[in-house]
Amino acid sequence: MSEPLSSFYSTHLHSRVDSIEKLATRNLRMLGCPLNKLELAQDQAYEAISKAVELYTQYTEPDREFLLFDSDIYTQGVGIKLDNLMSTTPELSSAYDPTDPNTVVGRDYDLNDWRRVVDVVNVEVGENHGTNILFTMQYAMMQQMGAMMHSGGLNKGFDLISWYNMNEFLELRNKMLALKIFTRFDPNTQILRLFPEPGGEDYGKYFALIECYVEPRFRDCLKNHFVQEYSLALMKIMIGHVRGLYNGVNLLGQGQINYSDMMSQGREDKLRLEDQLLKGTGGFVGGAPSAFFVL
Repeated sequence: MSEPLSSFYSTHLHSRVDSIEKLATRNLRMLGCPLNKLELAQDQAYEAISKAVELYTQYTEPDREFLLFDSDIYTQGVGIKLDNLMSTTPELSSAYDPTDPNTVVGRDYDLNDWRRVVDVVNVEVGENHGTNILFTMQYAMMQQMGAMMHSGGLNKGFDLISWYNMNEFLELRNKMLALKIFTRFDPNTQILRLFPEPGGEDYGKYFALIECYVEPRFRDCLKNHFVQEYSLALMKIMIGHVRGLYNGVNLLGQGQINYSDMMSQGREDKLRLEDQLLKGTGGFVGGAPSAFFVL
């Protein structure tokens, strides 16, 4: 039974492919199913799509997110799993559609887990640069400069040289007293270590904002043209392998199974797509560079 015509309408930003089942069905139809008998199991189609998503998320630029950090939940000598920070960050732990729990930004419901962090870029402590900006040295000097200018004109208050010297002093102070926080992140375990560690003599309780790169959700990757075309190429190679087992076998009417065309076409598409992904060419929307590096 054919599907209604409305189920085939799709655009780049409003794609109807929102699950692995729908992408597998599309690929099978592109190969001639159901009119053509395909030597391909359903699990093989799912494996091809999963492999395409893994390659895509490895070499393309991930999403940038900000996590709220509370030093009380940090364990000295161990660190903290960034899953815990995602669950406590309102923007990532709440659903943008209250009626649909699958819309939680920080959670990948297809994988039944929180989204994985690729790398941590920066840690901004609230006492220095974040929410407590009213109590920073720069803001206090700016207030005093403004008050002096209103009361006595431009010849009073701090000038740009004083502003520059103060910022140089603060930067040197952070280096000499080890006030700057350094990070060590393991993407495999998702554990973040901070140096110096919170709770010690140098740092008491504080809040911070952690800037990091996060993998896109699985269902969002399915809408990408690379994932769709690469999984289709892998399925062609799988079909070619199966048909190659019957090479030389005569069919009814003295016909033979042709597997080489399907195999060679799949391999050519696979190499072409990999080259486009690694070099960031080929016309894909938002093409990424040859590989993703966090500087």
